[in-house]
Amino acid sequence: MAAGVAAILEKPWRQRDCAPPHARHFVCTPNGDLPPEPYRVSRMRHSSPLLTTVGLVCLVALPATTAAPRAALAAAQAAEPRVIEVVAKRFTWEPAEIQVAVGERVRLVLRTADGLHGIELKKFKIAKEIPRGNKPVTVEFTADEAGRFPFLCSEYCGDGHDDMKGVLVVVARDAAPPAPAPPDPPAPQN
Repeated sequence: MAAGVAAILEKPWRQRDCAPPHARHFVCTPNGDLPPEPYRVSRMRHSSPLLTTVGLVCLVALPATTAAPRAALAAAQAAEPRVIEVVAKRFTWEPAEIQVAVGERVRLVLRTADGLHGIELKKFKIAKEIPRGNKPVTVEFTADEAGRFPFLCSEYCGDGHDDMKGVLVVVARDAAPPAPAPPDPPAPQN
């Protein structure tokens, strides 16, 4: 038997004798015949317990991965601040009174209608310049204390500058009215 193996290893492979050495699915003897069944090299097979385990893990993890984005989306929506658009113009704020609930996250989107203005809300350490033009200035904060807090224009804007004041009203959660619903989009015109 050892002589037959030695003969296989010593004899150079030729295409007419058998498959070239890189053919992995069978080995030939020197005369070109296939060796007996126990010496044949079969195709490689994967371990089925490993594949079964991987498949089961994927099937179990799939429902959890689809539920996770929904939970994250709900948390992100709940964490989104309430957006309030405020316009500064000589010598008033629109709206002049802003009402929010204690603990509510607020995003003020500030614009100017006529020139340079600024907002100062001392209680929440807000001081921002609102430059002229259409580019809005955004301020975010959490209303963490109930009360009435004045805000004013911090950039001199003319003779009525001292009268340019507004108020942020922060009410307790149970006393706060629900946030106004966004307006319906206009109906398409034909």
